[in-house]
Amino acid sequence: EHDLHVLLTAAREADIPLVVTSCATAGTNSGVDWVAGIVDAIAREEHLSFNLSTIYSEQHADAVAAALAVGAVKPLSPAGPIDAQVLRSCEHIVGLMGFEPIADALAGGADVVLAGRATDTASVAALALSRGLPPGPTWHAAKTVECGGLCTTNLQSGGVLVDIDDAGFTVRPLDPNSACTKLNSKGCAPDCR
Repeated sequence: EHDLHVLLTAAREADIPLVVTSCATAGTNSGVDWVAGIVDAIAREEHLSFNLSTIYSEQHADAVAAALAVGAVKPLSPAGPIDAQVLRSCEHIVGLMGFEPIADALAGGADVVLAGRATDTASVAALALSRGLPPGPTWHAAKTVECGGLCTTNLQSGGVLVDIDDAGFTVRPLDPNSACTKLNSKGCAPDCR
């Protein structure tokens, strides 16, 4: 709730979109609804007005079982075979979305997007790609910053800000006591051990 309060109020003040993916970590429909409730409470408390889009990613077991029956669903290695009975025994089946549903919500006028399970790069790539930035720098930037401070000299420093343009991208740590360099926090290049 604290983090959402900081992010939501800052995003609305700056008039920029806020995208939260994998709501409540697992991205279940109930997780999206739970986060939407928190966002609604913050909006009322702070007198904020915005367009909210919720994107759900849970899949119905019968639909997945039907796809499995026609060979449209296959387990990823090293997982073994799966059958319809196992699918129907699951309480939740959460699909992993890419950037497209998020980009569609933004294109539809959403100021705040709350999504179910999504790739870690989807929230960064969605806005950049929807604004016409090239895929190469966009996906490289998204992959670099998906874990926040891990691309800085202080791994636990928190988030980073990325600026993407036609030629590449720049990453800046939000913590003034941290830096982004070619070296990791142990002082060695990424390929050293």
